[in-house]
Amino acid sequence: MSDRQLDVVVPDVSYAEGLRWHDGELWYSDMLRDQVCTVSPSGKVHVRFSVDEPSGLGFLPDGRVAVVARGPGSLLAGRPDGSLYTVCPLVAQGVIGVNDLVTDTAGRMYIGSLGAHYRPGDETRDWTAGAPGRLLWVQPDGDWGVAVDDLACPNGMVISPDGATLLVAETFRHRITAFDRAPDGSLTRPRVHARTEGGSPDGMTLDVEGAVWVGTGADFRRIDASGRTIDRFEVHGLRCIACCLGGDDLRTLYLAVVDMTLEGFAAGHAHGSILAARVDVPGAGSP
Repeated sequence: MSDRQLDVVVPDVSYAEGLRWHDGELWYSDMLRDQVCTVSPSGKVHVRFSVDEPSGLGFLPDGRVAVVARGPGSLLAGRPDGSLYTVCPLVAQGVIGVNDLVTDTAGRMYIGSLGAHYRPGDETRDWTAGAPGRLLWVQPDGDWGVAVDDLACPNGMVISPDGATLLVAETFRHRITAFDRAPDGSLTRPRVHARTEGGSPDGMTLDVEGAVWVGTGADFRRIDASGRTIDRFEVHGLRCIACCLGGDDLRTLYLAVVDMTLEGFAAGHAHGSILAARVDVPGAGSP
């Protein structure tokens, strides 16, 4: 268990999601305040875009930011002048519950779709008979399709540096699932990468040793390529949501935490912060 110092980077957010390091700044979605924000090296927070319930973030090869807007159920993209446009109105095409996002080096995006309106108790039910969640692929021109299905609340994703593997957090199956990834972006050979006993995996980030840091609600864990937990941060009394590796040397681990209840979150009430800790192994892959 890690005893390293945790510093406060952003003391006041509602519910931070989609943490990404890009062009020397930390980006995040302040979901319940309808804002996409950045944090400068001096610690100043800038509101970049106003978005109805933003979640997953990613960056296209030309520098445009991609934003999953949970409110309208759409994938948006932001221009440098601060304006937004709709890449793909997914909810209008029957998609339910868009959530997190990851991009590859060609600009192809994967978006998690919950596939259902979950109810209390679903987080502990047996999903052996099948689950409604899917991963969608979306091209920068808005073309899209289903990459895989039978996922129980798909959440954070990472793509390995060689592009050959995609990992996705299945929050309600309490595991991280791996897929082989072909050059055309198709996903095959699903398998359990790791089980998160005592926690429900959410946002993830990958390091150069092939390990992932993942928020599990209960803690942040570093899980190696064999699926074994080898390091951990606990933030007592707070839910551990999402993380990313950043900083000039990619050795700063940013951690999104929140004080909330599920009932309060459903009503739009939560209070969180973003913390940071130094780690030994730098980040890699996407994000």
